[in-house]
Amino acid sequence: APIDDTFISMPVLHASTHSSVILNSNNGLLTTGIHAREWIAPTTALYTIHSLLQVLVANSKDDVRTNVTYLIMPMLNPDGYEYSRTHQRLWRKNRRRPPLLGDDDNECFGVDLNRNFDVIGFGVGASNQSCSDNYSGPFAASEPEVKAAAGVVMRHRNNIRVSLSLHSYGILLFIVYFDIITLSGSQEKVADFRGFTTQPAMDNDKLIDLGRWASEAMKSVNGREYEVEAAGAMYPAGR
Repeated sequence: APIDDTFISMPVLHASTHSSVILNSNNGLLTTGIHAREWIAPTTALYTIHSLLQVLVANSKDDVRTNVTYLIMPMLNPDGYEYSRTHQRLWRKNRRRPPLLGDDDNECFGVDLNRNFDVIGFGVGASNQSCSDNYSGPFAASEPEVKAAAGVVMRHRNNIRVSLSLHSYGILLFIVYFDIITLSGSQEKVADFRGFTTQPAMDNDKLIDLGRWASEAMKSVNGREYEVEAAGAMYPAGR
């Protein structure tokens, strides 16, 4: 179902799959397509939806996958994706109009949505220049796509057990941890994915072991071995 519109009024989609009408407390979050040029990521999300529906149709109660509610956002950047298909293959950002600053060298379309979330690390590993591929935007959570994704996270924040974000950069599996940041009063920020610091999580060893287990499982299917490391080890980035 559509959860928000973008600058060109394309809907950001959100799919939930579960064998029961009542959503349970074991939620898995999958987001893809935040970077326009990474075409294989949303395709993988659609294949995942298809595969999960096949499991649910079979109604196999012994299959552990039927005991999870899946929250899947397969296309977080529809405007940028369409632009990469029709105009510029390696386009990365969304299609926000350029800021009117009177500076031709800093008046370009688009914001890197992966650097726009309203988290503690906002701005880390990003640029304040609109012509950069890593432009973080005029302010945190300025983009409708980011607001849509953050809204889903916050609505289900008490039940999300696993969160995966698919990209097509390389054969890597990054481990991050996240906190719900409580501000003054009862206001809360979006879940803060700690990829902006090299400081390891309290349960870093457990996360790395889980990542290695997943890497071995994937290797058994296609022979590809994913390298497992903390996200901040490659380069810190507020995301």
